[in-house]
Amino acid sequence: TPLGLGKPNRVLNRIYDFFKEEKSLKLDIYTALSLDVPTPKPGLEARFVEPFAQKFFGPDYPRLHYLMDLHEGKMPDNIHVYEFYLQAGRFLGNPKAQKDYISVNYTHVVANLLHKGVQVIVQLVAKGQGDTYSLSSNPDLTLDLIEGLRQRKTPYFFLAVVHPDLPFIGGEASVKEDFFSAVLSS
Repeated sequence: TPLGLGKPNRVLNRIYDFFKEEKSLKLDIYTALSLDVPTPKPGLEARFVEPFAQKFFGPDYPRLHYLMDLHEGKMPDNIHVYEFYLQAGRFLGNPKAQKDYISVNYTHVVANLLHKGVQVIVQLVAKGQGDTYSLSSNPDLTLDLIEGLRQRKTPYFFLAVVHPDLPFIGGEASVKEDFFSAVLSS
């Protein structure tokens, strides 16, 4: 799943919760910069952070369940979250998060994902006219990853999740519906 704002949090939460219950199955999530609503200390910090968080995340931002469990040290053994960008200092003293961190230059991410055998992509997209969609703010890695999977003739599943507030970006970020394996709309 893509960097930051390209994550379909509600879908990821459903997937994570399923694997959390089905301990005989293994789930590896490859992503970058899992965003979470900050929890400020009372007083000055709260007065500063709360208005920012409300404006940046909005009132109904779905927190990532895997991120909450990771922070609390409750990540199940059958699930690993491999991130190549982390919020600075966020996981100090968290051995699981530090062990699963992948130090990779952005230009090498796709090669790393292909090497790891990624076969499922879940991403937020914007809906355009007719059967046109936009990968919006996260087209670069996705387009290169799909191209790599196709060149290797690796079977894959690409779930697009339409978000009504995601900006439609044209050019190479614009794709037809048949680019995806499935599209979820609200």
